[in-house]
Amino acid sequence: MEKPSPKTLKEAVTYFSDLDKCDEYMIAVRWPDGQVTCPECGSTNVKRLNGSRLWKCYAKPAHPRVKFSLKRGSIFEDSPLPLDKWFMAMWLI
Repeated sequence: MEKPSPKTLKEAVTYFSDLDKCDEYMIAVRWPDGQVTCPECGSTNVKRLNGSRLWKCYAKPAHPRVKFSLKRGSIFEDSPLPLDKWFMAMWLI
């Protein structure tokens, strides 16, 4: 999966205002092959839960923290700010 790169401030504001595009960007940066893995066990047997920004690990045996967000295990994990705010701030830097 290729990581998109907005070139101008206007492109960055437009691109990062869409949370789905922020998720795509996070996946492209964190998992360059496009395969999201569980931050708890490393399994690739994960699926995005419909209607939410959470993923669920279906690895056997199950572990206590089967649900996770794309922020888990990253520098953004404990931040209450959504990825759209972080990516815009990082783009500006």
